[in-house]
Amino acid sequence: MDKRKIRKLSNVAEQIIHGYNNGMTLQELGDLHEVAPGTIRNLLDKNNIQRRPRGRRRNDANEQTG
Repeated sequence: MDKRKIRKLSNVAEQIIHGYNNGMTLQELGDLHEVAPGTIRNLLDKNNIQRRPRGRRRNDANEQTG
């Protein structure tokens, strides 16, 4: 992974973690911060943030059925 990207993201790590904990996806966070979703995943892992299971978000699934 590019160390410059990690350095850039370390400045906004709290915002990324907050966004993830409030339901944003790795893809959404990556798009917002102009990095790959894997870079976001690595940042979450580095900060010991438990990741959600892959797949559709619970709210999205409920909207489809209800």
